Amino acid sequence: MSHHCISCGNDLSWIRAVPDPHYGLPVVVCPACDVACTRRKPPIFTAIRRFKAARRTAVTLLAQFLTLALLAGMSVTIIRGLAGDAASPATAFGAILYGMTNRLNEQVLDSGFEQDPEMIRTILVVFLLVSIGAGAWIRSAHGHLRLWVSVLCWFALIIGLLGIGYGEEALSRTMNMQNLHHLTISRELGAAAVFLFFTVPFVALGLPLGTRARKIWIKQYSAKAHKYRRKLRKHRMSNARHAAR
Repeated sequence: MSHHCISCGNDLSWIRAVPDPHYGLPVVVCPACDVACTRRKPPIFTAIRRFKAARRTAVTLLAQFLTLALLAGMSVTIIRGLAGDAASPATAFGAILYGMTNRLNEQVLDSGFEQDPEMIRTILVVFLLVSIGAGAWIRSAHGHLRLWVSVLCWFALIIGLLGIGYGEEALSRTMNMQNLHHLTISRELGAAAVFLFFTVPFVALGLPLGTRARKIWIKQYSAKAHKYRRKLRKHRMSNARHAAR
């Protein structure tokens, strides 16, 4: 940006503008003739700066939305799938033990988990990785909030999505005049609660990872800002020496 003194034509672009205490306008005093003049940036510069800021905001919001949709969608889908096969809290707890220890128990007998143990183990591993990723995302993206607020919002979102899914299924069966005696949603809700509670320690495990990632990002951003300010300071000092000569 070019800025010249209105009296002597001296280059004032290297001088920082000081806001006027009364009007709030950016004022620059010429070191050669002591004439004060206001600095005004061209409208095109303001428009470009606002466009870049809007673009950064849009990209950040889009990335946050896609990450949230991926993590929440995978969590709800896995919970509903496991709860549909378990259909009771006891079977859900037995399936978790069977997947972790590879030992049959009474709860998983005569269920779909007994027929394909590798599948339940793979699903549980993916579920745990998603839970850890959710914890890391909670702290890295929402570290400015209190910990209990962000964690509570995450589980409230998962519970809300599960409630919407089961409510839509119950309404659909009711509208189709199906016999409510065969409606297993009440039992599936208990199994879903067991699987959701199972994710709590793994979400907590991902929180320190998110905190570390946020600190690294802030450190890199601060280093770039410091480098830019140091470069700008050197440029101003160099121009000040030339003006003094």
